[in-house]
Amino acid sequence: MKNMPVKPKPVLKDIEKLPYIDALRGLAILSVMMYHCGQDKIDSYYPAIESIIKKGYYGVQLFFIVSALTLFMSMDKRQTQEKHPYLNYFIRRFFRIAPLFYVAIIYYLCVDGFGPRIWLKGLPGISIWSVISTTTFTHGLNPYWINSIVAGGWTISIEVTFYLLLPFLYRKIKILKLLYGLF
Repeated sequence: MKNMPVKPKPVLKDIEKLPYIDALRGLAILSVMMYHCGQDKIDSYYPAIESIIKKGYYGVQLFFIVSALTLFMSMDKRQTQEKHPYLNYFIRRFFRIAPLFYVAIIYYLCVDGFGPRIWLKGLPGISIWSVISTTTFTHGLNPYWINSIVAGGWTISIEVTFYLLLPFLYRKIKILKLLYGLF
């Protein structure tokens, strides 16, 4: 027994990648693209194709669900392998979203300026509060700000809200799983 080799602790690179996850992500992206690209000519399609294109918006929900699944799986693995898994999680999430989103904010403000936008519903233009809320990812809390600067920026606000809630949900779900097992 003393001479038995010790099995090394797996590192994150050794975690099995599940191919169906990428397939689901691809399906979600394809659905959203079909929806957006097919909106202009939706009346000229056959009814069956029109029905498929109209349901493309479900791709966003599918993408959110798949992302939640992978984040929970990653969180589960990292709990035993990192000294500060929650801090590392927040740092990874921030640097995955923020840099490109900040570039998008700058781009849209430079190209479109601070003037009126369709999402502002009659307001004179982009306010400093809209810029602050967008840079702090809280623009989803106000219907006038949600897409006022970055087109499609509403998804970022939802993602960041979920990222903030995930550690709490992860701990609660683990406790519920334990209670269910004891029951």
